[in-house]
Amino acid sequence: MAKTFAQSAYDKLGYTIACLAGLVLAIGLWVAGGYFTLQAVRSITTINTSIWWWSLPLAITAVELWLMPKRGVAPASIIIFLVVLALDILTSWHGLTTTLSGRMLPLGAGWQIPSTGMTLHGIAIIISFVFAFAPEKMARWATRELWELWA
Repeated sequence: MAKTFAQSAYDKLGYTIACLAGLVLAIGLWVAGGYFTLQAVRSITTINTSIWWWSLPLAITAVELWLMPKRGVAPASIIIFLVVLALDILTSWHGLTTTLSGRMLPLGAGWQIPSTGMTLHGIAIIISFVFAFAPEKMARWATRELWELWA
């Protein structure tokens, strides 16, 4: 798909930059999701966090990428996928609500995050779903496009 789009060097460079920007955005979303997951884990355990804690979001990502239900997949892998996905969403939700409730985000003229209520939890659950699905899909798209463009 990418090779048919980029005919000139200018188009190829522009599309490469756009794909790299998508990849950076995917990495940023993954790091943010991992951060909030780790904040939730930190709040419910007494274990000190370290750089090795990032192996938890890496493991979650591996399960979500390689055990995503497909035709002909074993039922056990689907169960593992659904459990890990639920834990990913719930820990991101918990991390978002406990970390961001009542804070002011300097976006535009400023955005006050509610301290409690359905608005806080609704925003957190939507963002949690984005953290669970978007980074992996975006990164796969960007790397596939870059590979097709340059291979």
